[in-house]
Amino acid sequence: MASRFLIVARPRSRTSWLATFLNTSGVTCQHDLIDQCSGPEAYCRALSHFPGASGAADTAAVLFLDRILAEMPDCQLIVIDRPRA
Repeated sequence: MASRFLIVARPRSRTSWLATFLNTSGVTCQHDLIDQCSGPEAYCRALSHFPGASGAADTAAVLFLDRILAEMPDCQLIVIDRPRA
């Protein structure tokens, strides 16, 4: 079974850097995938498309987090917090 993950964070939390780092390490990690999807259901289908350990680092996904996790209850959620200042 493939392992799916979702990384959510506030803007400017270096999610783009993190996605690049994970991709160079052999883990498929999309960045801001939600921008390319018509809604949470399309987002979950897109996440399921990639083989193996894969996921996304998205700041906007937090707006649909409850719906995404309802569609993908086995998805591992990672939250990145940073100082607000």
